[in-house]
Amino acid sequence: YANLPTQLYESLGLLILSGFLFYFSSKPRREGRVFLVYLGLYAILRFLIEFLRGDNAHYLRLTLPQWMSLGLFSAAVLFFYLTKKNK
Repeated sequence: YANLPTQLYESLGLLILSGFLFYFSSKPRREGRVFLVYLGLYAILRFLIEFLRGDNAHYLRLTLPQWMSLGLFSAAVLFFYLTKKNK
C-alpha cells in the first residue's frame, strides 16, 4: 500500500465533504451544528484513509491518527447529542 496517493484521496474526500457541508448548511441549523458534522465526517474520512498508508506504526492494530480520529468522532457525536438535548 505504500505507493497509494493518499493525499489525493484525502483531497477528493474533503472536496466531497465540503460539497455536502455546503448543502447541509443551506438550511437553518443550530449554532455549531455544521462544524460538528464536519468534525465527525472528517474523522471518518481520516480513519479510513489511514488504512491505505504504509508508513505508520500500529498500536493495537490501529495507527495513532486512527485512535485520534475515533476520539474526535466520539467527541463530535457527544456534542451533537448534547446540543440536540439542550434545546
